[in-house]
Amino acid sequence: MKIAIIGAGISGLSAAYYLDSLSKDENFDIEIDIFEKNGHAGGNISTKIENGFVIEEGADSFITSKPWGIDLCEKLGIEEQLISTNDSNRKTYIYFDQKLNELPEGFFLMAPSNIEAFEKSTFFSTEGKKRILKELELDPLIDDGDESLESFIVRRFGTELLEKVAQPLIGGIYTGDPAKLSVKAILPEFVDFEKQYGSIIKGISKKYGSSDISKTESGARYGLFVSFKNGLSVLISSIIKAMPDVNIHYNSSVNEVLKSTDTWLLHTESGCEIETDAVIMAGPSFVSSKLLSNTDKKLSGLLNEIRYESSIVVNLVFEKSKSADLPKGFGVVIPNTEKMNLIACSFSSHKFSNRAPKDYEIIRCFLGGAFNQNVLGLKDSEIMKLVLEDLNTLFNIESEPFNSFIYRYPNSMPQYTLGYNELLDKISEELRKYPLLSLSGNAYGGIGIPDSIKSGKDAAQYIFQNLVN
Repeated sequence: MKIAIIGAGISGLSAAYYLDSLSKDENFDIEIDIFEKNGHAGGNISTKIENGFVIEEGADSFITSKPWGIDLCEKLGIEEQLISTNDSNRKTYIYFDQKLNELPEGFFLMAPSNIEAFEKSTFFSTEGKKRILKELELDPLIDDGDESLESFIVRRFGTELLEKVAQPLIGGIYTGDPAKLSVKAILPEFVDFEKQYGSIIKGISKKYGSSDISKTESGARYGLFVSFKNGLSVLISSIIKAMPDVNIHYNSSVNEVLKSTDTWLLHTESGCEIETDAVIMAGPSFVSSKLLSNTDKKLSGLLNEIRYESSIVVNLVFEKSKSADLPKGFGVVIPNTEKMNLIACSFSSHKFSNRAPKDYEIIRCFLGGAFNQNVLGLKDSEIMKLVLEDLNTLFNIESEPFNSFIYRYPNSMPQYTLGYNELLDKISEELRKYPLLSLSGNAYGGIGIPDSIKSGKDAAQYIFQNLVN
């Protein structure tokens, strides 16, 4: 039996790995072919190692509270190569009102878990603090309909928290507009906290209150993030090495996916027609939409409803002596109200050990997203000018970087907008007509690396079960 996988990102590779494992465990003969339009695997996971620098071109870590990343590392035998974030200075800063402000210890994405540290903080106004703590007394919402992230936060905590913290932290993760993002889709745990405990603060306290991480860290739960000493590309190369019987066709674009009577037909850009028994489409939803447009117009249309935003990652290497004003933390996020070009920046050499020689710093800068869509069309020199201007404003860095790396990611971040969960249900319903067709990737239920691995694994299990039966 033949299975074609379109896309060799982490989701497509995970699907191939789990299919290959299932076939060997069940002694069921299958042939797996992956078609990748680029000349390399990994998608947005790519590491450049150069003169002692470990430069992450895309993602730089993954969270361990979602088990699928760690589980895959254990199966691959590479868990001992994982490294955690550095123990010290796990802090997040907010650039607000033209100055750097430390987010209070224990601030969990958009709510305080350490009330004492929160009350001592000078970041929030007196009225803002009162409004945030009033959340403990508010009645939960009875209406079970979808709600925007912005509406949810303002309703529970007030406008100040939205503008100062939630928009830059949560909106920044999704490069999205909180007024359009679905809180049910991106923060279902917080919605459940409101229903179960009547309060998000109470829910966080119940679930995370005894954790040392929740008491001492701010922003993202940095203690739960891991990478590899030699960067995330270790995961990609290890998956490929673990499945020598899987064929990966690089620089091979698929233009169309058609359903014949008993099989599927793939038409490639080079003019080839490939017959296969099953297909896993592991690329962006808008690509899958285009490929399926002549097979199922309804499914194609539904897939095309998922919107995307673009981003740019700029890695800058500075000599430490010329970047002395960097705060002692892991990163800075910038609210949209500050009208800067940067969404955020993180300090790779603070966050993980062995990322740079001792006399150098690596600053990762992020641009684009819903509030700055035009930046992607700028020339590299123009992007560098904007980034250096903002870094000068943030950290008083006036020197030119020792080295720089610019990476563009057009239409790379799916937007879980209002109605997203219902849209996924419609897509799943339409897919039921095709037991040997499946979708995987960050457009379907989670944007992180563990989510994408799970998506690939689920697709593999679904296809294998239907092939065997």
